[in-house]
Amino acid sequence: MRKKERIKPFLKIIEKYWKKNPTLRFTQVCISLSIVPNTSGYWYYREDIEHFDYNHEFVREIFHWGSYGQKGKSKLKQISLKNMETDHIKSCLKTEKLEDNIKKYFKDELKYRRKNKCHK
Repeated sequence: MRKKERIKPFLKIIEKYWKKNPTLRFTQVCISLSIVPNTSGYWYYREDIEHFDYNHEFVREIFHWGSYGQKGKSKLKQISLKNMETDHIKSCLKTEKLEDNIKKYFKDELKYRRKNKCHK
C-alpha cells in the first residue's frame, strides 16, 4: 500500500498544471502529465463520449476497459471494447457495479456481435 503522504504532492502537480491550462479537460491533463497513455480511447473516454451522437461503431473503438486478468492478479491492461472477450463483457455485466452508460456500451456490443456474427 502506498503512503498517504504521497497524495497531496501528487495532486499539487495536477493542480499547478491544470491552473496553467484551465481549458483542458481532466483526461487531457492526465495525458499531458503522462498519468494515462495518449491513446484514442482516453481522449474521448466517459467525460466526452456523451456529447457525441451515439454511434456504437465509434464507441467500440474508443471505449477502453481496465482488466487485471481473470484471476485479478495480472498487471492492469486497457482493452478496447471491440477487443474484449464476449465472456468478459458478460461477466462484467453480471458482477460489476457499472454506470448506466457503460452498461449500455456493453449490451450494445453484445447485440452488435450477434447481428454481425462476430464473436471473440
